[in-house]
Amino acid sequence: MQNISLRANAKLNLFLKINGITNFGYHDMTMINQSISLYDDIKITKNDNQGIKIIDETTDIEFKENIMYKTAKIINDKISKIDVDIEINKKIPMQAGLGGGSSDAAAVIIGLDYIYNLNLSDEQKIDIAVKVGADVPFCLFGGTKYVGGIGEKINHIKSDNFLFIIIKPDENMPTNQAFMLCDNSEKIKRSTDFLQGIKNIDLDLIRKNFYNDFEPVISDKFSIIKKIKSDFYKIGASFTMMSGSGTTVYAIFDEENTRQRAYDYLKNEYKNIFLSNTTKSGIEIVSFS
Repeated sequence: MQNISLRANAKLNLFLKINGITNFGYHDMTMINQSISLYDDIKITKNDNQGIKIIDETTDIEFKENIMYKTAKIINDKISKIDVDIEINKKIPMQAGLGGGSSDAAAVIIGLDYIYNLNLSDEQKIDIAVKVGADVPFCLFGGTKYVGGIGEKINHIKSDNFLFIIIKPDENMPTNQAFMLCDNSEKIKRSTDFLQGIKNIDLDLIRKNFYNDFEPVISDKFSIIKKIKSDFYKIGASFTMMSGSGTTVYAIFDEENTRQRAYDYLKNEYKNIFLSNTTKSGIEIVSFS
């Protein structure tokens, strides 16, 4: 096998709770993540002993700082020599709380496993993924998942078919800055009802307690988040919340025609607006040869 093309699906946080900081300096989290049909296109092609090359015309990230390069480098250093061109067509907004970089990293793990016949176990893939970022292990599998610890604890939850509209405002929030703001905030909410729902895999109870610890802190910094949520409710959304560390806000609609009317109205005001649905996987293999 010489090349493989993949779709790296974005994710939304249906619930995000920051439990504290571990002895190793990582944030311990409780999350419910959902993969969605907004994706980046990634193609990985073996090259002639030229090392790891990143082809990315959509961002200006220096290649050694690119999360896909870092992921491939871990595999190169720990498992097998890697000589590939990794090309990306990026559609998932950056610094958005949508896990775009994490999903790209997961696609690299899966893609390299295939074209180099590494036969990595799920445990080996997760071990690589955790070294790259907390959302990467989830993105390997996708669907609807409970995620705990520093991202390494993953359990399946029965899926629901949500109809989403997603808006990414111009304002950006780097993840490390968002964590610093939350670490110093007294606005963190604790939901015992939600945790009981997780324990019992009770999706109805979980839906009643969707919450994101980042939102009250980040929305104080960027008022646009509150405005987007207000606009969503005015136009018929049944629920709306910020995803991850922001600044993306998503809404859930109960009916397709209501969602489409809302999208047609809101697209006149917000340029980065997307229709999206749930997916059952984080990474999809499109083709290989």
